[in-house]
Amino acid sequence: MHRIAPFAGAHHSVFRWSDADAAGISASTVKRALAAGEIARLHRAVYRFTAAPETWSAQVLAACWAAPHGGHASHRTGAELYGLPGGARDPIQIRCRRWKRAHHAAIVVHETNLLAAVDRAVVDGIPVVSVERVLLDLAATSIGIAELALDDALRRRLTTVARLDGMVRRLSRQGRDGVGRLRPLVQERLAGGYRPTESVAESRVAAVLRRAGLPDPVRQHRLRTNSGAQLRSTSPTSRSES
Repeated sequence: MHRIAPFAGAHHSVFRWSDADAAGISASTVKRALAAGEIARLHRAVYRFTAAPETWSAQVLAACWAAPHGGHASHRTGAELYGLPGGARDPIQIRCRRWKRAHHAAIVVHETNLLAAVDRAVVDGIPVVSVERVLLDLAATSIGIAELALDDALRRRLTTVARLDGMVRRLSRQGRDGVGRLRPLVQERLAGGYRPTESVAESRVAAVLRRAGLPDPVRQHRLRTNSGAQLRSTSPTSRSES
């Protein structure tokens, strides 16, 4: 098994039967390693070296590799990988082609027959849908979380409004879930004069003000001292007070 160890070490201690076969390891060797407890089976034809601790990243990668034709982390799992608001580790959510879900109760499978190359990415060695598709996934379930994640992604330059607009236009023709909810958020940010928030906390405050029916805040409001020096407020300021 030592021949597959470097590969597994670079992939969260996880490897597939096809990886072992490519390394020249026989089926009988894999069976002996299983019997000895050297490796553990996570899914059909997907294994983990037990000498390393089992991590959440290993579980996500194993789920993606176990899916027919391969899967990609999505929805809240994808958001967690990108460090976006709304991310969650349980349950693991992936996009893939049709799978027998009943055999994998701990995994939420979102079936799709088409995932374009532009909608795929890799984070920490784990296949994941693009940031734009994650935002679309979040919008399909919670517009509030999607808006927080959208502003965070723009602030951290994980995506651009132009790329989001392109995705919305492309997928709107396919009737994808979440497009109708995400489109207004993207259009608002395409409008001239839009200023992103500088933190998730600021985005939350703006959302609370909006839900309360108060005027939209003026983001990054400029203030002047008596000496004429210009300061920038880090807190939202009501338009009625500006």
